[in-house]
Amino acid sequence: MATPEWVPPQPSPFSAEKAVYAALPIAYSFIGDANGWYVGRINLHSLRQRPESWCYKVGFRQEGREAMDRSVNIGVDFAGRVGTMSTNSPGNVELNSN
Repeated sequence: MATPEWVPPQPSPFSAEKAVYAALPIAYSFIGDANGWYVGRINLHSLRQRPESWCYKVGFRQEGREAMDRSVNIGVDFAGRVGTMSTNSPGNVELNSN
């Protein structure tokens, strides 16, 4: 996946807010009824394929639930594309387009 490069501490070319808006339609397709769901976490990860490229992991959680089975995580690259994420080590992820 081609995505804009970023080298911290330069300003990010894609905001966390934009990542949330890009992830919402995909999250809703998994969630169905959005009542009681909220953005619970936003993480930034370098991509395994290209360490100078990054993506956000936007995590949605259900209100009042602590179990991980009640969460949905969506990957969004710096070009605004969403995908599934896989990880073999912390902070080093692979983003596959959906």
